[in-house]
Amino acid sequence: CLLNDVPVEERIIVTSGRVSSEILLKVNKRNIPILISKSAPTDQGVKLAKSLGVTLVGFVRGKKMNVYAHEWRIVSDE
Repeated sequence: CLLNDVPVEERIIVTSGRVSSEILLKVNKRNIPILISKSAPTDQGVKLAKSLGVTLVGFVRGKKMNVYAHEWRIVSDE
């Protein structure tokens, strides 16, 4: 996306790594509203996601997940 100037607003980032404050700063700089990870976020990452307005989801396993910040963007059919 970034190499070909594809707009990333209204997209999500999915990663398998631990979510740190550095990653959240980069995601926020690109105006990406949702960050999802298979791993846990750091405490500082959770605080920063809340203050920046980024939806942060971690520990995604099948249909289970933990939403740490701005859960209003996540829709569930349950």
